[in-house]
Amino acid sequence: MATIASDVCEKPLSPSFEHGTATSAGAQAKYAQQLALAAEQDLVASGQPDRNWRGIIIAVLVISAVLALIVTSVVLLTPPDEGPRVKGRRFELDDIFGPDFQPYRLNGTWISDHEWIYRDPSGGVSLFDASNSSIRQVISNHTFVHRHSYTARYTLFEIETGETKPVSLGSHVATHHTDRDSAYSRIQLVKWAPAGHAFILVHEGDIYYYPNPKQNRTYRITTSAQPGIIYNGIPDWLYEEEIFGSNSALWFSSDGRSLLYLTFNDSLVGEHYILQYGTLDDPYVYPKVRSLRYPKPGTSNPTVRATVVDLSDSTFRSKSLLPPEGISNQDHYVTSAGWIKNKDVGIIWTSRPYNLSIISVCPKTNGICDEVYRVTTEKRGWVENIPFPVFSHRENGKHFITIAPVRDGENGFFDHLVLVDMINRRSHPITYGSYDVIKVNAWDEERKLVYFTAIPSSNPSERRLLQLKLEQPFTDHTPICLSCGHGDSKNGTVSSTTTGIIGDGVTSKKGSRKPSQQAGPILTTSQEEQKHQAGHGVVKDGAAKPGSSKARHPPSRANRSNITGEELEGSNQIARDKSCTFVSNVKFSKSSSYFVLECAGPDVPFVLMCSSKEKVGEKSTTPMPLYVQDRDIRDRDGIENSLMTGLFPGVEEEPHSSTPNLNVLEILQNNDALLALTRTMAFPQVRTFAVHTMGGHTVQVRYGGPGTQLAIDRWGVDFATYLAGKKDYIVAQIDGRGSGGRGWGFQHQIYYRIGLLEVADQIEVIRFLRDSLHFVEPKKIGVWGWSYGGFLTAMIMASKESTDVFQCGASVAPVSSWRMYDSAYTERYMGKPNVTDNYKGYAESDVTKNVEQFANKMFYLVHGTADDNVHLQHSMLLAKALIEKNILFRQQLYPDESHGLNGVKKHVHKSLENFFEDCFRKQSPPEMGTGLNKGGNIEEFPE
Repeated sequence: MATIASDVCEKPLSPSFEHGTATSAGAQAKYAQQLALAAEQDLVASGQPDRNWRGIIIAVLVISAVLALIVTSVVLLTPPDEGPRVKGRRFELDDIFGPDFQPYRLNGTWISDHEWIYRDPSGGVSLFDASNSSIRQVISNHTFVHRHSYTARYTLFEIETGETKPVSLGSHVATHHTDRDSAYSRIQLVKWAPAGHAFILVHEGDIYYYPNPKQNRTYRITTSAQPGIIYNGIPDWLYEEEIFGSNSALWFSSDGRSLLYLTFNDSLVGEHYILQYGTLDDPYVYPKVRSLRYPKPGTSNPTVRATVVDLSDSTFRSKSLLPPEGISNQDHYVTSAGWIKNKDVGIIWTSRPYNLSIISVCPKTNGICDEVYRVTTEKRGWVENIPFPVFSHRENGKHFITIAPVRDGENGFFDHLVLVDMINRRSHPITYGSYDVIKVNAWDEERKLVYFTAIPSSNPSERRLLQLKLEQPFTDHTPICLSCGHGDSKNGTVSSTTTGIIGDGVTSKKGSRKPSQQAGPILTTSQEEQKHQAGHGVVKDGAAKPGSSKARHPPSRANRSNITGEELEGSNQIARDKSCTFVSNVKFSKSSSYFVLECAGPDVPFVLMCSSKEKVGEKSTTPMPLYVQDRDIRDRDGIENSLMTGLFPGVEEEPHSSTPNLNVLEILQNNDALLALTRTMAFPQVRTFAVHTMGGHTVQVRYGGPGTQLAIDRWGVDFATYLAGKKDYIVAQIDGRGSGGRGWGFQHQIYYRIGLLEVADQIEVIRFLRDSLHFVEPKKIGVWGWSYGGFLTAMIMASKESTDVFQCGASVAPVSSWRMYDSAYTERYMGKPNVTDNYKGYAESDVTKNVEQFANKMFYLVHGTADDNVHLQHSMLLAKALIEKNILFRQQLYPDESHGLNGVKKHVHKSLENFFEDCFRKQSPPEMGTGLNKGGNIEEFPE
């Protein structure tokens, strides 16, 4: 049409009027006709054909029908809106540090073969008779008026009359106090004799004997104590912290007629001074100075002496016990002691370098200790503190069972049960394989059974209670797992392959007190849970679920490895409808007729009292009515259902089999409030998986010191729960080389070079997670740790390899130089800091000598000024080193607070939260969403 119109305009159809030429009327008429014809042709050319309206209508109807079908399908097939992805109330800091989510621990003791005495839910003391399942309250809570060591006021209670009276030394006993009332008020230790009514108490480092509570007569056994220097019956700082883990260093014979005690002399030990500032209401005008005898590597150690006292003799005759020749000529420790029947004493002596341990038997008559068994290391490595052996109770019994290293071919050494013949000086391994035994619980000589706790090689995060027939040949008998519940393997040993497990590394869980790592922004955290713990990674912006370890939150059963490997005989299961992969405590009665078992995970802990005499299938298992967590089988059903079905996204409910043979007692512990509270909480998800790098490691919320494990199945609620469940961080825990549960070879790789391989493992695993998971924000990864974890955090910050991985780090009470930590712990793993031993190892692990890489990273340094474990000196010297290099950092001091910062825990963790929020905020802002709550999928975690 455009072309035609153009032609019409360009070709004149009428005579030209140019130059004023006129035309006739006929010509004008012809010209008008031509114009009309051209206009008609133009209209015809621009017109459209007739539309197919019928076809158009049919097409529209078909399209509408298809769309209606699609919409209907979407409506019908789309599940109903279940609301926000995270169900329940999120955790607050008050939940973490309050009492509501702190489970009660197993309490009580056997006083006969069938009677268990314990603190009941009302706060009183009750007696449970396992023979008839009866309970009797001994003391009501109305009767009570009032780190390991402490002083306390004690009150005697007479059950028959209900009378009470305070424990005192008696007016005739001289003390260091001039104020008599003050002298009576504080006592360091009280212990009852196993037989009769006598007891021992320790006051100001001296031992007093109280033969009859009804008589106000006290006998002073020792007189040599000097406050802070010489201790009798109680350990000094070093022994309490590193060896015994308690405030007691004395032992009664079973008949109560003899006493064994240790004396510690710190007179040659160097002093450390701690300033104390007082309270706001009562500040010290001049700070007080407290002196602490604290041995450091290469300096003088305390000396120890063992003494036996005859309490049946009115003169209290005593005899010192001499160490065996194999260790008497060198510095040594007493790492364990006790009685063998009533005639002999057993003592374990360990050399100062921790390369030799000797088990000795010392007759109380001559005082000369005779070596009966020794454990040594192969060139590189250390021996652990051997627990006191289980000796035969037979009158002529000359055997004992101990834990010692046994080689498993090319896999190296693992801790196993060894039967020792003291007469013929022979030893026979009775367990074997690529797994570690950690405790001998009981030896039933009548039925030829031994009960022990072990760590499966297929899953080092677990703890199993096993039973083994003790008959020759030992290789013909396979352990039976007693704690394997429904859904667990029937096997009780461990496979011969030690595969590392990545613990819930990235299913957000809890970034607990130790190192942890997370996704989105990743943060590694670490705290002092066991003793020396390490940093973990936490990721910010990560989803509120990944991250943490099996270690403190209930993990998905589908992802848990069983205690499998070698086929076991049958499954002697306790509570078959319950999953118990972490046995935390077992206490057998005197003749092993009954035992109390505490299961601490993976689900809410519970306690069972069981009969060991009856066969499987009979009514031999009953829940223990103790003042313990969530504590009863019927209670746990409610808790478990709420946790596993509603509170843990991604965890499917697993039906339980019925257990008609389970004899359940009445519920004594009222858990209604806890049950209701648990159902309302939004727990983060947990995922455990293996990372096959550098030998296989475990990813979880934190990392501990040598030989410890943080990637474990223990249930709990802690700071990692808060970080993952509230802050949407992904928290990861890592058990790398040097951690326990996988044999001596794996553990001893860090010997003489602590802080090097552990750091390399953490960096490698976090780099792996960062590169493997799209929802991890690469610029928001942090690490934090407490004590040993604080040291590892600082070492990570100082590492060149961490520059592209970690942007934020926080160290709480860190060791900065091992030359300044205590001798027993440090020399065990590092030797002495001299040129003839391990000068290089000390230098390489000294954070203060290598701080250049702290630049361009954010670092937070926290310490208590009254820390008697890792002294403030460590943080002060690290701060000096950073200042000298002009490196900016944050520092927080807590006046008069000790290593655990127990008085300011909430402030500490709020400060850590604030630090990581600030650090992550200052990193490059994310242009895309990260984290599980912004597109991440838990299924992306490696298997």
